[in-house]
This record gives sequence, structure tokens and C-alpha cells, in this order.
Amino acid sequence: MIETERAILSSMIFDPSLWLTLDEEIFVNQSTRNIYRAMASLRNKSLPLDEIFIFKELKKSHSEETIQEMLIPILSTSPLSTIAAYVNILNEQHQKRDIEQLLIDIRINLNDEKIDTAQARTQLRTKLDKIEANQHVELFDAFTPSEIEEADTEYYLKTWLPIPKESVALITAPGGVGKTFLVIQMAMRIALEEKKRIFLWLSEDKLSKTKKRMQMIAKEILKTDIAYFDKYITITNSAPFHFINKPNSYSSEHNSKFYDLKRLLDAYDIVFFDPLIAFYGGIENDNADARFFMQPLTQWCEERNTTICLIHHSPKGTIGSRGGGAFVDAVRLHYGIDNILDENDEHIQKESRNVHVLKDNDDVLQFLKKDVVSRQLFPSQNRNPIPVEIVEFPHI
Repeated sequence: MIETERAILSSMIFDPSLWLTLDEEIFVNQSTRNIYRAMASLRNKSLPLDEIFIFKELKKSHSEETIQEMLIPILSTSPLSTIAAYVNILNEQHQKRDIEQLLIDIRINLNDEKIDTAQARTQLRTKLDKIEANQHVELFDAFTPSEIEEADTEYYLKTWLPIPKESVALITAPGGVGKTFLVIQMAMRIALEEKKRIFLWLSEDKLSKTKKRMQMIAKEILKTDIAYFDKYITITNSAPFHFINKPNSYSSEHNSKFYDLKRLLDAYDIVFFDPLIAFYGGIENDNADARFFMQPLTQWCEERNTTICLIHHSPKGTIGSRGGGAFVDAVRLHYGIDNILDENDEHIQKESRNVHVLKDNDDVLQFLKKDVVSRQLFPSQNRNPIPVEIVEFPHI
């Protein structure tokens, strides 16, 4: 049980948006109870829930050596993406302990000749009411309709290839069709149209290859000096890490580096991950793993007002999403890309590709007008490149 207590506290430290106001009595271990009490005190003072402030708060009543012994196991525990289910486990155990104590008290009262059955029943009801009152846990925020602010969905690239803001989108295609060319152009168009900061993690391509592609798009399609994009676009091809780990075949956990990544990319408005599978870490056809992977990405968008775009491979002969259906279930928009063919299945308009709207929860069709559109991804001819400086992203 202590591992569960540590995981809950670790998660709230790594991601304070997971904070839940709890009865500290649900923590059996005194160290985790002390740390939660310190965190609650910081929360009430609107102070950060990080190691430095927790240490200062604990120092008011504990020695530095004791604090180290309490904090190190918490900070070394892998955080969870959601803690409600684990809190419920602790709460259930707490309730069982209370009931066990109540049964002991009942036996004592029944053996006490000074207490009659009416008094025993009254004490029983009082203690049961207290047990039930202590089970209140804040698992969600609730609002009346009048408290909710209306907001229309906003989009990037309305006139070219719309992407709903602050949500997760998916782009799929077979290998070699041009997914990465499309993603690079999308990023460059967003920088041009809205001057937003974009992070591209293109793990399969050399930086020199990405640079060449950007040069071609900037000069031949967008008619813009590539140096313009230095202010808005950051690129890395660093080796990716898995967002989830599987210590065994029947369990998964979120990598603590994922929470570091969220903080590092907090300044960016839109983030592209190419390809999805390089960041996954689960079993590709396992929907439970896929949901576990997608859930913190959706939370990231909601909490940080970020837009995330995942690039994923299609099964052979299709433009759909490979692997578990939960990948598609979790996104608001899904585009599939394929070649433009004539009636004889010959490849035509080789500089362009068909983009299919495969899932549309936010009505991008109001802009596109049809569910298959043609977009130019490649220059008609190559020209001499214009130099550009690529910004390296630090390894995590």
C-alpha cells in the first residue's frame, strides 16, 4: 500500500494539476502523511508543489536527515497520469480500518454494563455517520450550465488544412507518401499565418534532410525567406523516449520524463511527434495501452492550451491508423494521406497528395467543404537552398 501512497504524492508533485484535496488519514504511512500535510499547506498558500518548497515546509518540524528519508522514496517513484482510481483504493482501505475499529468499539460498549442498547445504537450511528463523511473525495470539478463559458472551437490553417486548437490530431499514411513533408509545411504555414511557436520532433530524419525540405517549401511554395521561421520553429531529431513503460505484460506506467517534457515544451503552442510509435512503448494493438498513452496527451492539451499532432503509419494498402483503435478514439481530428491516381491507378499530380478527413469531431468540413482535398506538398522543381540555422533540442 505504501507504493500506492508514494505514487499518488509523486504524481501531484510532477503534475500539480492532478491535485486532490484528501483526508490525510487515508495515508497509513506517517511519512507520506507528513508530506501530504506539507503539500496541502503549500497549496493553501498558493505556493509551488515542488521539492524545494516541500523541503522548506517540512523543515519547520523535521530535521534535514528525516526529510531526505521521507522525500527520496516519493521523488524516485514513477508518477501516474491519473490518480483518482488509486485514491479510491486508499479510501477503501481507510474505510475498512474505520469499520474494523468500530466493531472493536461496539464489542467494548456491549460488554460495558453502564451502556444500554439505546446508547450503543446512538454511538454506532454517530460513528457510522463520521465514517461516511470522511469518504468525501474531490474527483472532478462540477458546474451548473450558467457557470460554463461558451467557446467556439478555434482552428489553425482554416483555409489550407484546418487543425482544431488545444486538442490532439492524428495524421496517417503509408510509408513514402509524404507525411513529414506535410507536417513541415503545416508548421511553416502556422508560423506565417499566426506567428505561433511550433516544436517539431522528427525522430526519423537527419536535421540536414529536414533543413533541405524546409528550404524547398519556403522558396518554391510559400515564397518566404527561410530565416523568417527561426523565430517560431524549433526542430529536433534526438532519439525519442517512450511515454509509457511496461514493466511486465499486464501493467503499464507513465515515464517520468514525459512530465519533464511537458514543462520543457510549455512555451510552444503546437507540438508535432513523428512517428507516434517511436514515443509509444506499449503493445501497438492493445487498446488499453493505447488509451493509457493517449490520455495524458489529451490532458496536456487541456491543461496547457497546447495543440498536439501525432504522425502515424498506416497498415499496408490503407490510409487508416495502424494498431489499436483507441489511438483514433482519443483524437478530435484524423487526416489520412495518399497519392493521387487516375482511372488506371497511375500516379498523377506528383507534387500533390489527397488528404482524406477520416474523423472530424470539430467540423473542419465547414472549411474544406468536402472530405477529400488535394494539397501541394512538394515543389514543382528544386532550387538552390537558402541557409537556415536549425535549433538543437536538448536531450532529456
